[in-house]
Amino acid sequence: MKKLLNIFFVAFAPIILLVMFFYSRENIQNKSFKLSEVNIKTDQHQFVTKDLVKSLLYDFIVDSNGKALKINQVSFEKIEKILSSHSSIRSVNIYSDINGNVTIDVTPKTPLARVYNNSDVYYIDNFGEKMELSTAYTSRSLIVTGDLNSLSQLEVFRICKYIYEDDFLRNQITSIDILNSELSIFTRNGELIEFGRVKDIHHKFKKLKLFYENVNGDFSILNLKYNNQIICKNS
Repeated sequence: MKKLLNIFFVAFAPIILLVMFFYSRENIQNKSFKLSEVNIKTDQHQFVTKDLVKSLLYDFIVDSNGKALKINQVSFEKIEKILSSHSSIRSVNIYSDINGNVTIDVTPKTPLARVYNNSDVYYIDNFGEKMELSTAYTSRSLIVTGDLNSLSQLEVFRICKYIYEDDFLRNQITSIDILNSELSIFTRNGELIEFGRVKDIHHKFKKLKLFYENVNGDFSILNLKYNNQIICKNS
């Protein structure tokens, strides 16, 4: 008898599990959409908040009377597209557990610099893409101004990314002004760094960091344009 029960269990267990799965799935799908958690994967920036995510979703998770739709009436794919289309959001992942609780993981974009290109003002993010300004939050970022059309978008991105990823440079440098493809970099201490064109970036900044580590002189202008030397002067 025991042997027969074992054979029965082995033969019908997959079917029983399948029925339970579809029953559970159907049960979840008939539950009202309940957003239980919004996880914002960010560090210091506040471009994307839980309230923003909820406001973007509102029209897609309630009916005309403001009553929550059932989960099977809500398109997770559409929600991901709606959120991902926001200029401050990099990626979105939405899922529900066996109790029908819905969780949304949001990864915001990271601004490297705030760019003023004539009347066009925007951020450059860590993928080199444009990122719109926010009415709710302003990032304390590197400022880039001047003749941006004299550089390629890649060149602007390269210099901003290099500065952002170096803790010392990010804390020291506040703004960049561009004129005829050459960079004038301004520090928090008020120094002007004549950087020149966007080339030999690593070498130039290495010279600058060595200068700060080894020279105690008080200079207002540091010229990095020439190989293996820094020309220091006061204005």
